[in-house]
Amino acid sequence: MKKVILFLFLLLAAIGIDYEINSIGLVNLSNENELFLLVAILLLSIYIIPASWLLFRYKNYFAISVYVLSISLFFGCFIPGWVAAYGNEAAKPIIDSVAHESSSLNAWISALTAPLVEETVKGACAVGLIYLLKKQRLSEVFFIGVCVGLGFQILEDISYIVNQAGDSMKEIFPQTLLRISGAISSHWAYTGLFVLGLFCLIHKNSGIPAKKGYLWLLSPIGLHFLWNSPLNEWTIGDLSLISAILTAITLLLIIQVIQYLAQHEVIHEKSE
Repeated sequence: MKKVILFLFLLLAAIGIDYEINSIGLVNLSNENELFLLVAILLLSIYIIPASWLLFRYKNYFAISVYVLSISLFFGCFIPGWVAAYGNEAAKPIIDSVAHESSSLNAWISALTAPLVEETVKGACAVGLIYLLKKQRLSEVFFIGVCVGLGFQILEDISYIVNQAGDSMKEIFPQTLLRISGAISSHWAYTGLFVLGLFCLIHKNSGIPAKKGYLWLLSPIGLHFLWNSPLNEWTIGDLSLISAILTAITLLLIIQVIQYLAQHEVIHEKSE
């Protein structure tokens, strides 16, 4: 069974590498605009470098292998992105049939479709890695989810920037800054929470109350939905209040998880 899953992962990753690289190469730009595109993509390091540093710090704290994090990040980059893209595309006819000509209803249903498809695909990728790597500790489960989500997030941000370059170079840097500002509480957090919640509910001997497991499992879908919904377009002057509230809630949940793991898992290991 593990050989089959490993083969499937390698196959999907090989397809993903070809898909992601070709999508960048297909953009027809002048040499000057190609340089602007490269600079815009490199600007993503504003959040990628601090995120990598934090992963390294917590890797040491929770005694998680670099190999585990690297493998999770790699497959997170090249599997869930393109699979979710096809899933979202397949859902469009269903949305149109339900919403008919109502643009308002279409916007709300579309906002729900992406979270359901993307969280499921990312979660399946992380669960498969947990199975292949034979990991049982909650900290390892959580950080595998975080790395899969971070890989998905990085490639999604690059995809948005490339697509923007193909549409209009005037908006490429505003789009890049928008992706950077949203990165603080994006897919890395959603997938980490989702996978941890799912793992705790499946493994009832994990020691985590069911209520907490359901909170971690369902909150990423709800937060992702609200972020994509028309509600997030509401502002007070120049302040995006809804996105700020959603970011604060997401980070609060992440802090809750880190504190729980630090208090229970690390202390337990030290006592042993």
